[in-house]
Amino acid sequence: YNIPLFLTTLAVGNQIYANIPMVESTCWKTYPYWENGELVINSTGLSVAGQYIAWRYSPISNVINVTIHVTSFPVQGGGTDPGIVIYSPNIGDQSEDGNSGFYTLFVDFYDNRIYYHSPTSGWVQLYCSLPQPNPNYPFTFSVILTENSAGNVTVQSVYINGTAYSVNVNTPFPWKCIGYIGIRGDWYDIFYVSYFGVNSIPLVTQR
Repeated sequence: YNIPLFLTTLAVGNQIYANIPMVESTCWKTYPYWENGELVINSTGLSVAGQYIAWRYSPISNVINVTIHVTSFPVQGGGTDPGIVIYSPNIGDQSEDGNSGFYTLFVDFYDNRIYYHSPTSGWVQLYCSLPQPNPNYPFTFSVILTENSAGNVTVQSVYINGTAYSVNVNTPFPWKCIGYIGIRGDWYDIFYVSYFGVNSIPLVTQR
């Protein structure tokens, strides 16, 4: 049966070390939930795009590796942008991640794009030829983020099933403003996640 997802704990072995604060957008028709040990991201039936779930994270170095393993992607919405997303600490539970007042940067794994917005600007497309996994098969997608000389985030590379692709896109997102890292469902998509982690810290693992 389905177990609603309310709070993530960091567990290593049999030890639970911490509760990790989590934020979710508020316009999901079906909030992310556990099914057969996997996190289900179901953004179908929505009237508002940009749905997300994210976990608190503050960088401890100038490199971040964000990895997701998608076991199945049965519903693929044309023109949508599901993927890996970073937010500033003040995002909270918004109706969507396109709202103003916070930083957003997403790297999608379905529609080739990297987008950004500042607290006061609308969406800006930074890249539109991103290598993408085949959504018809299970895939592992990793994004390597680095701090550049301007103190902002660079999307350095992506890995698809272990193969590296250089990207090197400099963004206006300040490295010091990274506060949450998460999964963007956007809308019109359903996919199943068995693993999501940041620098080898598992935020979602198969149960």
